Amino acid sequence: MQFAVRYWLSRSARDPTRVSFPFFSVVIPLYNKGTTIAETLASLLQQIDASFEIIVVDDGSSDGGDTVARNIDDNRIRLLRQDNAGPGAARNRGIRAARGKWIAFLDADDLVAANHLAELEAIASAHPDAGLIGTAFEEVRSAEVDLSPRKPGCIRTIDFFAAVANGSNPLCSSSAAIRSDVPDTIGYFGSARLGEDREYWARVALSYPVAVSDRVTSYYRRDVEGVTNASRHRWRGKHFRTAGDIAPAAAIAEAALADETHGDKSESLERFIDAYVGYCLHSAVVNGDVTTIRRLASLYRRGPPARDAIWFHASRFPRPLARIALACFRLVRSALYRPSRFLLRR
Repeated sequence: MQFAVRYWLSRSARDPTRVSFPFFSVVIPLYNKGTTIAETLASLLQQIDASFEIIVVDDGSSDGGDTVARNIDDNRIRLLRQDNAGPGAARNRGIRAARGKWIAFLDADDLVAANHLAELEAIASAHPDAGLIGTAFEEVRSAEVDLSPRKPGCIRTIDFFAAVANGSNPLCSSSAAIRSDVPDTIGYFGSARLGEDREYWARVALSYPVAVSDRVTSYYRRDVEGVTNASRHRWRGKHFRTAGDIAPAAAIAEAALADETHGDKSESLERFIDAYVGYCLHSAVVNGDVTTIRRLASLYRRGPPARDAIWFHASRFPRPLARIALACFRLVRSALYRPSRFLLRR
């Protein structure tokens, strides 16, 4: 991969046949990822059997990442700039500039295998009515990532909300794509800085079929000290009126249940909401946040799982004793309660 980065950066000219209306427009929001954007683009530029353009939207970076992207001499890349407005706004800028039939997304520090777009196209061809598609992804921590093609996967449609509620990882912001006409129907990404991608997938899933492949083609570089840890503390001291206050995606599910137009999805929507309440509970337990734990019991739609009752019982003690009880119970139960990795990302 390091060789590939040097190769693409050092080429003095590249003139592939440019497709005016490619099958894919790949939108990459860029904010202070100057150390990773070259490798991300290198992995994308090595796609096989794919018609695509790349739209990098610099969201007010201050580390020179935009210069790195601009210096890669490949006319499939377009660089757009805007003042810092968040990843949702950056993706929206890219969507509006896109010429492709499908719009794929890739974060500026993640990687894709050479068959990533080909696999997405296979999903789109198998399920042309789908509004949201995605491949499987793998979380990686090491600097060196093996991008060699994985074994073929099963392509199928899914109940997005049930999949998340079951703890699955159907797709992520670096493995997903939407049909280009979807924003005309449901609008664009929201302005939230955390969870804006999951909120959008939920909106699409309410209006369109969702199709996925089990084949791993995307590699999410997990930032141990980054978004995940920040998200675990974002609820401390917050007053929850409903589960929708926990995450934008949960708010979308609540609204869908309230308007009663998605009766066929009511059970999976309720379980989807409860999955977010469960993650918030887990975060509160890890943080010893007794106040938040006490507030969560009433937010479940279908009631808390029996395995979580112990946390609510412990929170009823006076606060100092409750924290001690939580710490003790957590040591015993840590191997038994593992929330969805899908939720852990946001």
